[in-house]
Amino acid sequence: MNEVDPRYIIRPNQIIQKNIAAFTIPIITTQEGEPIGQWQLYQQFPDGSREVSKLDTTLQTPAGTTYYFHPFPSPPAIAKSSGWSAKARKQWLEAGTQNDPTETFNTVHNLITRYIDFNHDQAEGIVNTLTLWIMHTHIYGAWEATPYLHINGPAGSGKSRVFEVLNRLVYRPMNVSNTTPAPLFRQLDEQGGTLLLDEAERMQERTPEVSELRSILLAGYKKDGKAARCEGDNHASREFNVYSPKALACIEGLPHALSTRCIRIMMFRAGKDSQCYKRRIDEQAKHWQQARDKLHTLTLEQGVVWLQLAKRTDVCPNLHGRDYELWQPLLSLASFFESQGVADLHAGVLDFAYYNHEQGKQDKATDIDATLLRIAARMILTQTIAPTAQEIINCARLDEAETFDRITPRKTASILKAYGLTTQKSNGKRIYNNISRKDFQRIQQNYGLDLDLPKQETQQQTITQQDLDLLQVTPNTEYIPALETCPTVPSVLAREAIGHEGYVGY
Repeated sequence: MNEVDPRYIIRPNQIIQKNIAAFTIPIITTQEGEPIGQWQLYQQFPDGSREVSKLDTTLQTPAGTTYYFHPFPSPPAIAKSSGWSAKARKQWLEAGTQNDPTETFNTVHNLITRYIDFNHDQAEGIVNTLTLWIMHTHIYGAWEATPYLHINGPAGSGKSRVFEVLNRLVYRPMNVSNTTPAPLFRQLDEQGGTLLLDEAERMQERTPEVSELRSILLAGYKKDGKAARCEGDNHASREFNVYSPKALACIEGLPHALSTRCIRIMMFRAGKDSQCYKRRIDEQAKHWQQARDKLHTLTLEQGVVWLQLAKRTDVCPNLHGRDYELWQPLLSLASFFESQGVADLHAGVLDFAYYNHEQGKQDKATDIDATLLRIAARMILTQTIAPTAQEIINCARLDEAETFDRITPRKTASILKAYGLTTQKSNGKRIYNNISRKDFQRIQQNYGLDLDLPKQETQQQTITQQDLDLLQVTPNTEYIPALETCPTVPSVLAREAIGHEGYVGY
């Protein structure tokens, strides 16, 4: 038995290695007179030679390296678009055509500006960023992390038009607004692609389904991002690879942990004299196809270059941590296209990265405030015992540990105090007492926040010492809420508190 090195077990949808660049293309053939879907593998090697073959479970390169494909994809749907036209594929294979990187960049850039009006003083930085991100979706496998996009803005600001453009240009688009976890992680695992998730406001919801979707999005930012599931009668555990570029569009904000994985593109309503949205998106469909053909060809022709760009550390001055991860792929691509003739591209995108970073710091503070206010509102308005700052931050950590682990109870109290919510001393603790629904309604109105207030005041129940004895709860024990009871109404808490140690719900 020959042991296989895990480094050579790869997904076939997008292959960028030092000795080969390749990807799968869905085509339609016939079998016994019936149309069937089939995967073909288009390959280009460092010496410039090119091949195409039916996808098999393994691939051996001219250099002698054997790759093993896992998972092996199911046959593509009959209606699945190849993205890369048959004519362009034939020219690439037979004529050995070379793609001009500058021409490819300008083609995508010009399509964006023709159909989208950003009406923003950072418009050029946004257009360049979108152009580079579209290119990145075709080669994201070369990087260890992929930036998400957050398309944010009021109704009528052009978010849907941005998605229409992305849907015609990104690698293997998955345009959805109401998906469930199972088909999403299976398709990402089998075929890869670019997720375009509209109406992403629902990622704020607390339902089990949305929580599962949110976990897929959080994990899929990194190359080793996996979604673990139990399958079959024996409930065997299996991991699904959910790494891929993703764009999320919404009017309201995203959960903070998710927003930190995104480059935010803020949209505003276009002026009355704007012509962009009066143009039909497919008025000249051939222009979209020409752009896709150029993107696919460039992907294969520059395979080794993409690997080199992924290792560059000099393209992101003064950007660190998550900001570095977000911007390094795009800034390294900007450096490449600038070297090919796109003037002043890197400096312009870097300026937009700095702008985005500063805006992100302000948005982060707002998101944290809103989350703590929502939790405080639910706990204060639905629980009998007034909570402390410690109890509020404990609840926040259960849902978004990455965001709230470093926020202390003292900091929590300071944030809530800025909105007029103060504590009172009671039995040696400082609690949030005598705060009413009207106080939270005032905050909503004055600060434009949606605190998801309970629809009506919950009738408070008096908890006696006999109740506590029955539940075997010690009143002075530190409150450590469980996720399913944080926060909820007293009648539910009383049933769920049994079996929990500590001051659960009271």
